[in-house]
Amino acid sequence: MAWEDIRKWTGTRRVCNAYGITETGSWVAGLDDADVPAEDGLIGGGWGAVIQILRTDDTTRPLQLEDRCSPNESGYVWLNTPALMKGYFGRDDLTAKAVLDGWFMTGDIGFLDDRGRLLLRGRERDEINKGGMKIYPSDIDAVVERFAKASDVCAFALDDPIYGQSVGVAIVLTDHEDATISALHTQMRSQLADHKMPSRWWLLDDIPRTSRGKLNREAVKIACDGRPALDLPSILGK
Repeated sequence: MAWEDIRKWTGTRRVCNAYGITETGSWVAGLDDADVPAEDGLIGGGWGAVIQILRTDDTTRPLQLEDRCSPNESGYVWLNTPALMKGYFGRDDLTAKAVLDGWFMTGDIGFLDDRGRLLLRGRERDEINKGGMKIYPSDIDAVVERFAKASDVCAFALDDPIYGQSVGVAIVLTDHEDATISALHTQMRSQLADHKMPSRWWLLDDIPRTSRGKLNREAVKIACDGRPALDLPSILGK
């Protein structure tokens, strides 16, 4: 559900995202003023935490000044907070991969805008590498979510013999008419760069999610395996 849709559903404009991780003691970032224009991925400033966006996820060497991303440049989200865990119980190996000198490498991809607000792009493990071009599935999800007849969506990586990976997408639509699919394709074409356009589409009755309601992109990919993808050339050629 899109941000503005949630505001209409709840009857208040004071709706915002908050960002928290178990390892950092729950909420660490959000908006102080919830009544702001909706923006995909917008979280806000740190709540008792310092946020850095770095070009590295390497926890085996000291962090360097040149590792820092510029404003609006995407990178790895690192957090420093007094509430940071001491470590994973009995798993020093996992702790060493996540914590460096009091900084926690979240595994999330995001950026800080010109106002110092955090915006998330997705998880590192979800990132699609199409011939060296990095694609964040959440960017594609956000465009489809704005289509009136789309009730759910999940973009994911497909193996590609030429590019290494390409983009697939599973969509739940209120109807499967060719005109609806064509209209969605037109909207996506107008809002996505060519390399981000999904090469294969599937229509599902529902999108697999985790027990906490989060997208399970690998489960969605498995659900689409063995099912015929849409014949887009035939549909769009009508």
